Amino acid sequence: MLREKFEKIIKNKILNILYLNDEYDIYLVSSARSAIFCFFNSIKNKKSVVLIPNYVCNVIYKAIEETGVSQIVLYDVTDNLLPNLQDLKNKNDIFRPDIILFAPIFGAYSKEFINIMKITSEFSNRPKIFLDFAQDFDAPIPKFVDIGVSTFNKKTINGFFGGILIIKKKDYSISTINLEHNSIKDELQYLKLLISMFISSIIDKRNKNNFSFNDNYDYSYCKYFPYTINNFSISIVSILYNLLALSKFYSHRKIRTKNFYYINQALNNIEDMKIIIHERTKFSPFIPIIIKNKKALKKLKIFADKNKILIKNPYSKPNNKDESFKNYLFALENPFKKLF
Repeated sequence: MLREKFEKIIKNKILNILYLNDEYDIYLVSSARSAIFCFFNSIKNKKSVVLIPNYVCNVIYKAIEETGVSQIVLYDVTDNLLPNLQDLKNKNDIFRPDIILFAPIFGAYSKEFINIMKITSEFSNRPKIFLDFAQDFDAPIPKFVDIGVSTFNKKTINGFFGGILIIKKKDYSISTINLEHNSIKDELQYLKLLISMFISSIIDKRNKNNFSFNDNYDYSYCKYFPYTINNFSISIVSILYNLLALSKFYSHRKIRTKNFYYINQALNNIEDMKIIIHERTKFSPFIPIIIKNKKALKKLKIFADKNKILIKNPYSKPNNKDESFKNYLFALENPFKKLF
């Protein structure tokens, strides 16, 4: 069938970008959040304990929670956006997790980050290592990673919905993953949404950033199409669009790298504002910035509005939309288009 042909093409492109061998099975899913759901829903032992970072998009928590996994435990993320190794050791000793999930955000995936993952993979209870690389599509995947998810949708790749799930072959702790195909009605919804987004991009009307300090945290309810959590495969519309998006992957990276140096130069010396920089921050979809007061936030807002880029509010707590573990950590969009 035509669908299977295009799926094979896009899977081969993913293998080339990620330098993966045939150790992993690849599934094309409707979204990264749905990929997380599909994996945890397939776990045979629902009494599993999972450790996840306390500062990350709340959809990770929601997707796991919906599968009925018995215990989700939060571990600390430092202000440098690295997993807190000591807290991981402490939580591991107490809870003896079956799976530890890592989710590098804002370009924080680094040698130090990978080393922390490696140390946890060698804990005496041998937890499975789950890597959510939604914000870093070509993140190097070490051999000790058992499961991974990512997205095509407007993070590293300027794509249109759809996610990937990779699982090491011969994992007998999970059941077979069976994905449902979208109905014709769903495919038409995706097509309609794509056309709408295309028209919006031509008009290019950006609302000004409007928020207050210590309020309005980033939180997703996952209630409405196409942001629901489900077990559907990627849409045909997304496959075709994402094949095109993947072809522009490296050219977009060059643009973002130039944007980063422009942004860093403009904001680096502003009082009470600190950009968190790792080796992959320069082409991250978001640039993390610690904001110490309202005055600094106002300056960031002026710069963002002038350049027509968005400010991402601090993430809410995974299980509480009204609070945040880091209410001072904002992130500035690094767009796919040149800023200067």
